[in-house]
Amino acid sequence: MKSSLCASAFLSGVLVSAFIASSADASVSVFQQHSAWTYCVENGILMSQPNQIVKENFNSYSGVYANGVTGNAGPIQWTASNTFGTTSSLIANSGWLSTTAPDHELKFTFAPGVFAVAGNFFSRDAGFNIIPALVGVSFVDGSSSVQYVTSLTGFSGFISDVAITQLMVSVYPVPAGVNY
Repeated sequence: MKSSLCASAFLSGVLVSAFIASSADASVSVFQQHSAWTYCVENGILMSQPNQIVKENFNSYSGVYANGVTGNAGPIQWTASNTFGTTSSLIANSGWLSTTAPDHELKFTFAPGVFAVAGNFFSRDAGFNIIPALVGVSFVDGSSSVQYVTSLTGFSGFISDVAITQLMVSVYPVPAGVNY
């Protein structure tokens, strides 16, 4: 996954907003166009106020990491982890971050929580080739989005009226079989 963070934030691809929400019921808006998501975040559309976008492109990460990588994008601290056991690990290269084992979920946590997040989500095979796949992004409140992604530029963006503290990225073994 490539990502940016929005404080609002964007990981490149994930973007996030760092303001505290007061509502307990979440309403998540889903975007498939980067320009539409950016416009809404920067102009306060579907949000209580306009927000600045901060980005994390993972370019400063390279190699295999023990489970749990932490970084900062502006005022947002993010942590990525492989959800499959404590011995699982992550791998980063050329601006992307992935699990080292196939079909494992990649979990991101944000501190403080954010109100917008976006990224380029995609799937790869064991040879690091980009392959078409169904990629899902889900949130703690049960909101989710599943997209058929065929390239590195598979963008999905989200705006929530409550703080997003965690998101999960899942790759489904359809149609490609084994996915990372």
